[in-house]
Amino acid sequence: MFSHRLAGFCRLRIVGGAQERFINLATQRNIEIWNLRDLGGGVLLADVSLRSLKAVRYVAKAAGCSLEVIEKQGLPITLRRLRRRKSFLSALVVGFLLLVLFSQSILKVEIETEKALTAQEKAKILAISAAHGIRPYALAWELDWQAAAEDILRRTDGYAWVGFRKDGVFVQIRLVEREKPPPENDGIGDIVAKSDGVVREIFVMKGQKKVEVGVAVRAGDVLISGTVTPAEPGTGSAYSVHPEGLVRGSVWYERRLPAASAS
Repeated sequence: MFSHRLAGFCRLRIVGGAQERFINLATQRNIEIWNLRDLGGGVLLADVSLRSLKAVRYVAKAAGCSLEVIEKQGLPITLRRLRRRKSFLSALVVGFLLLVLFSQSILKVEIETEKALTAQEKAKILAISAAHGIRPYALAWELDWQAAAEDILRRTDGYAWVGFRKDGVFVQIRLVEREKPPPENDGIGDIVAKSDGVVREIFVMKGQKKVEVGVAVRAGDVLISGTVTPAEPGTGSAYSVHPEGLVRGSVWYERRLPAASAS
């Protein structure tokens, strides 16, 4: 049991004498005995706690039994052995402290990003990190990773997110680029039909609608014009824009098959 190992116990060999009297006397004195085994030939094996060993010796003497301690186990015995090996215990403690120290140390700082950085950009990011203590041969106990990330975002351009990942003794600075909006098309022109069909839906965002829903058009016909003219003559002058809109329609395809030969 765990409690026995925590307090420590010893294994005894009990030989000869009035062994039944030995057990009765031990029970009367509330001495806990477990793992009692009869090996035959007047020999018993039993386990008792270390603190009861002195009382067990007295009971064995009263019962005329010969008592022999075979082994001792438990935490007190382990600590006693370690105290005898002070150099080993010291080395164990020092090794544990060095392991903890090594696990919290930083040997290398790297930058991870999708685009290639110039040497100047890398140096700037590493310098900002070092100013917050994130540098080789530093300890990672009380570093403010969030403050370092915010400082990099504030002092550099083109990044939407900055984070740090510590993998053993290596630290990676992870940079996520900000998505650039697509360049706006300022070209002037018209939206035309790609093929023959019938207009089923038309929605104009910029420009002027040239066809109505249900109208049949041919390839090349203007659907949305980039030239906007006033609805009423004399109310203003025409102007040009880059047309934008949505047009859906129905198209049809024709195919001619060769005539079947007469059999």
